[in-house]
Amino acid sequence: MIDEGLKTASLFVAGAPLLFARWAKGFQKHTNQLPLFDPDISNEAGGDANIFYYHSHWKLASDEALVINVKPPLCDSWNFQLNNWWMESLDYRYFNVCINKASAICNSDGSITVVVAHQEPGIPNWIETAGHKEGTMCWRWYRLAPGENPITPSCRVMKVGEVSSLLNQTNK
Repeated sequence: MIDEGLKTASLFVAGAPLLFARWAKGFQKHTNQLPLFDPDISNEAGGDANIFYYHSHWKLASDEALVINVKPPLCDSWNFQLNNWWMESLDYRYFNVCINKASAICNSDGSITVVVAHQEPGIPNWIETAGHKEGTMCWRWYRLAPGENPITPSCRVMKVGEVSSLLNQTNK
């Protein structure tokens, strides 16, 4: 019995990094976008059926920002985070690498604008790259309210210096 448990554990330890590395390579097909991740694939890998995942790859030059905008559906919670190649969160102890329903500052229309950038752009909802030039990222909607549908966040890359003017337009 213990032998079987150890064998299963060793397969998980060896297999998870390979699986996540394969997924990360596939995410490069849609760099700096957040398409819906196939729920069947997610659930088969142990994901929660109550969560809609949007996985992708991000890559930014030193003067670029990834601007993500979405009006969240009604749901229990949501979050966004930056990860490394193996889909592990970047260092949240020392860097602001994630945001969620409770911590985000909404625009006047109820939408959320999240800005991923190497340097602080001077607006709310900044997500730091923690010294990384690229990695993976994930947006999640958790437990949508009845009748709500998952919403794909819109993404665009722009110069960091242009970001504050965009946010001013959003809040008019």
